[in-house]
Amino acid sequence: ELARWVKRQRYQHHLLHQGKNSTMTQERIKLLENMGFVWDSHEASWQERLRELISYKNKHGHCNVPSKASHYTQLATWVKCQRR
Repeated sequence: ELARWVKRQRYQHHLLHQGKNSTMTQERIKLLENMGFVWDSHEASWQERLRELISYKNKHGHCNVPSKASHYTQLATWVKCQRR
């Protein structure tokens, strides 16, 4: 139920920015943003993986994340996709 509500908020926000009819208001935007609401979940995920890669590079000195490393599987997959 919460996931559906979050998706609706993002959709209404998108409509508002397209200049279409929307139930989203500036007051609601402010309230949501004040609590750290993420409007673009894809961008947030991308930024999170980038931070992980930076941390990996700082620790290992390179960005060649091995795909077989069990605790870096998501990062390794992300790096592989960025190289395509």
